[in-house]
Amino acid sequence: TRPPRIVKNSQSFNRHKSRLFTFGIGKNINTKLLDKMAQIAGGTGEYVKPNKEIKRRISTFYDKVRYPVLSNIKLSVGRGIRLTEMYPKRIPDLFRGGQLAVFGRYKGKGSVAITLQGAVNGKKKQFVFETKFPAKSKKHSFLSRLWAHRKIAYLLDHIRLKGSNPELRSEIIR
Repeated sequence: TRPPRIVKNSQSFNRHKSRLFTFGIGKNINTKLLDKMAQIAGGTGEYVKPNKEIKRRISTFYDKVRYPVLSNIKLSVGRGIRLTEMYPKRIPDLFRGGQLAVFGRYKGKGSVAITLQGAVNGKKKQFVFETKFPAKSKKHSFLSRLWAHRKIAYLLDHIRLKGSNPELRSEIIR
């Protein structure tokens, strides 16, 4: 009956650092609690309203989490480029049929390698992609809007999970 205690217990009893995936069915689900538990344990949550394709949604959810492609993902770039304000803050695991989209800002310019690291079946893997970071570009101007949407979504999630404050509200408005 005490969500903060439940969250704390879910952390302390998770000695093996297992991912926690939550699944809720119904109208009166404490999504704030379930999302916080899943977020802390590196999982995700899924919610279904009563009588809304429950069987299919459970099957889809199970198929998603059953086939991890890359876990414990880290993203880095070569010298001369500094990544800032990356969203999501913690890159989630990638599952079969899924995609990975990370938005952020950068300082610097030039051709560098982007390195994506993670684990595949417990073994460390690294993928390197060469790209150019221009000083300025109007070629992909839509990306700044996508980044702003991700940042606002992150801030709204933070408010939903931890409560609001004037600084967060100002940042969303800005």
